[in-house]
Amino acid sequence: VNYVILATPPHFRSIHLKAAIEAGKNAFAEKPVAVDGPGARMFSQCRQMNGCEGKVEEAVVGTKGTSNCKDWIRGVDKQLIYRFRDQEVNPYQQEHQDLMASIRAGKPLNEAKTVAESTLTGIMGRDSAYSGRSVEWDEILNSSRRLGPENYEMGSLPFPEVAIPGQYKLA
Repeated sequence: VNYVILATPPHFRSIHLKAAIEAGKNAFAEKPVAVDGPGARMFSQCRQMNGCEGKVEEAVVGTKGTSNCKDWIRGVDKQLIYRFRDQEVNPYQQEHQDLMASIRAGKPLNEAKTVAESTLTGIMGRDSAYSGRSVEWDEILNSSRRLGPENYEMGSLPFPEVAIPGQYKLA
C-alpha cells in the first residue's frame, strides 16, 4: 500500500492522516460534511473533479434505518421500506423550468437567501474539517477570512495556506 484515501468521520481523520504520513504513505483526506442529530447521522458530499466519478448526494443513518435521500429508505434489517417510483427529474433542468415558469407567471423566484445560507453551511463544514472543531453560524458569518485573492486579475496566484486540522485557525 502506498496510497491511502481517508473517508472517516472528522474526529478520527487527523489521527488516521498522521498515522498514514508517519508510515510514509501518500494520503488524501476528503472532507464530507457530517451533521449529527439525536439518533441520526447526516452526510452531504460533493465531488466534481475531472477524471473522477462525480457525486452530489446525501445520506442519513438513523436508529430505525437508512436513506440515500433520493429514492429509498431501508430499515435496520436492510429491508426496503420505501422506493421512489415516479419519473426521476434532473434537478438542474428543473431549476431552469421553475425559473422560466416564474418569469412567465410574473411571480419572481428569488432563492438568493437559500443559496447564500446553503453556501455558508458548506463553508462552515469546510472550516470545521480544516480546524478540527465545531463552528457556529454567527462565528463563520462574522469571520474576516478571505476565500479568494485580494485582486482578481490575470496572472499567477499565491499558493493558498495548507489547512492542517488542529492548527488551522478561523479568522
